[in-house]
Amino acid sequence: MSRARLTWLTCGVLTVAVGLLAVHLLWWSRPTAYAPYGSSIRGPAQVEETRLVSLLLSDPTRDVTVHALRPVVTENTSDATIGFVVCTNGDRAGIGGGSGSLPNAECPSFQPLADLDLDDVDWTDESLVARITPRRPGVVRIEGVDVTYTDDWKHLWRTGTQRFGTDVVVRTG
Repeated sequence: MSRARLTWLTCGVLTVAVGLLAVHLLWWSRPTAYAPYGSSIRGPAQVEETRLVSLLLSDPTRDVTVHALRPVVTENTSDATIGFVVCTNGDRAGIGGGSGSLPNAECPSFQPLADLDLDDVDWTDESLVARITPRRPGVVRIEGVDVTYTDDWKHLWRTGTQRFGTDVVVRTG
């Protein structure tokens, strides 16, 4: 084989190898254990009225270990107090969006998100709920939750962060 052909063959093999590595890295960096982000809850609130909104509405599509949940608050012109709790309930669809206080019928038991070891949470019976209390007229916008997790062995223990959950907009007039 001539030197030129060997050079072209080597370049071709390297190009294919680099392409396969890029595809693998792209797959590795784009976790997909949760349903696509995109559900939405919009609604009005009164000043000093607490709104309760579920942020996680479905289970992962496979076994994962959740390491961190970071709600993404992108706007808070109503100077709202925003707290995140994990509700233990048998009916995860119980709190879609409404007003009131906790505990209630849909969330009989809860703990602040900051106090939990996420490895101990059974997400089949628990849900993340935002408690939003506007202090003046304005808007609160939460654009889902960034979930950092590690996949199961079938997905090579891939670790990543995926935006997931509910887009929430609460307007106070």
